Amino acid sequence: YPAVIDEFDNVALRLLDTPAAAERAHRQGLVRLCRLNLVEQFKYLEKNIPDFTKLALAYRQFGDADSLREGLLSAIAERACLGDDPLPRTAAQFDAQLSKARARIKPVADALTRIVAQVLALHQQLLPRVKTPWPHVTKDVAAQVQLLVYPGFITATPWLRLQHVPRYLQGMLQRLDKLPDRLAQDQQHTATLATLTAQWQARELKHRKAGVDDPQLEEFRWQIEELRISLFAQNLKTPQPVSVKRLQKMWASVQG
Repeated sequence: YPAVIDEFDNVALRLLDTPAAAERAHRQGLVRLCRLNLVEQFKYLEKNIPDFTKLALAYRQFGDADSLREGLLSAIAERACLGDDPLPRTAAQFDAQLSKARARIKPVADALTRIVAQVLALHQQLLPRVKTPWPHVTKDVAAQVQLLVYPGFITATPWLRLQHVPRYLQGMLQRLDKLPDRLAQDQQHTATLATLTAQWQARELKHRKAGVDDPQLEEFRWQIEELRISLFAQNLKTPQPVSVKRLQKMWASVQG
């Protein structure tokens, strides 16, 4: 299965063993090839990331300014160069994609830095409130925060998911605001979420060891976050209906 391979300062054409591996590698290679072809635009962006100094200060607990800059540039490149478009397979298709990328770089950079600033600001609000008088809340909220905001989260979180992370963090703040008035209900919801999260994490580990790529499992992981909004912060709304029963039904379609 042919793929363009990222070799950092160059790319190469290679044959890989599986379609999934080739697809992943081809995507990364195309992003690198795009950056190499738009080197001047990315050099300019590197020195002119919107509000970079403020972002770097807020990001300090996760990494230094250089790691933040490269994370932002990588995420911008991935979204601007390819986004949700079909992967180009010919020179003509790639040239057309470059034209799209040129026009996308600035709006993507503006959107990404705005989202990251929101995430980091909300994270700072949450930090002093994570430790609560209720151990089940402290444990659950701390684990949720760590799954969402961590060193490298900017590139590790898919673009379409990253846009929702501020809402998930706002949901945690609203959950904490409602305690202790809803403590019994909170305990019940936490137990349900713990079961679903343990299912996902065990299956994700199994798949990672076996090299299995299951989009349905990834969707299940993010639907847990949406379920949290539905349970703890209904006013923030979910993009589509979500419930425990819906997740249990979805689990039946996850690869074993």
